[in-house]
Amino acid sequence: CMGNEIPTKAREVVRERQGGQCARCGNRATALHHRKRRREGGHGYENLIALCNTCHTFVHANPVVAQEQGYIVPIHVEDIAAVPVKTFMGWVLFDSDGEMTFA
Repeated sequence: CMGNEIPTKAREVVRERQGGQCARCGNRATALHHRKRRREGGHGYENLIALCNTCHTFVHANPVVAQEQGYIVPIHVEDIAAVPVKTFMGWVLFDSDGEMTFA
């Protein structure tokens, strides 16, 4: 069973990848969100996204919109890295190496 605590290295890589900014609004990121539930998607860099608390709350309160925008990845999707995310900078892809590319 995988621990619930996000590894420090993963936190650092995701924060660095996003320049400390919330992917959704560009404000300071204060939370890490699992795009696919952690028990299915784990703590891979492609599954983690940094958000501010406001956007993190929005994502959980609006799952349909969040899924359309890539913030929630359905269980049946195998390749999380193939699901683009609509960020404040445009659509991006996150890979398992901790890199971000424009989709």
